[in-house]
Amino acid sequence: MARRLAVRRTRPTSCVKLKNAFDPLKQEISNSTVSEIENAILEKCVQYGGISHIHVSRSSKEGTVYVKCHSKEEACDIRESLHGTWFNGKLITASFVQESRYHQRFPEAVKSNKLLFPAR
Repeated sequence: MARRLAVRRTRPTSCVKLKNAFDPLKQEISNSTVSEIENAILEKCVQYGGISHIHVSRSSKEGTVYVKCHSKEEACDIRESLHGTWFNGKLITASFVQESRYHQRFPEAVKSNKLLFPAR
């Protein structure tokens, strides 16, 4: 049986921060790389419901991707399913982000309610 990382208990929100989704030291973060990362995350998350916003942090040294889900329940499912799993050779850690902080960082996400789907 696969061993999972312990999940830090924070109040669930609709926003999730994924660390180690990519290796910024080994990958050039071009527009096409951002699209590939977004599509890969969307493919993993589409089965749990909807993501209405996604941001790949090009400046992150931790390979961070932020996602805003359509609901708290979907965010819980996504966090639970991705935390402690391997993705692109890296161990993902997933944590909730307070919605106010998420919207402060990504103001365009406040009104984003259209569901995103992988391009493939």
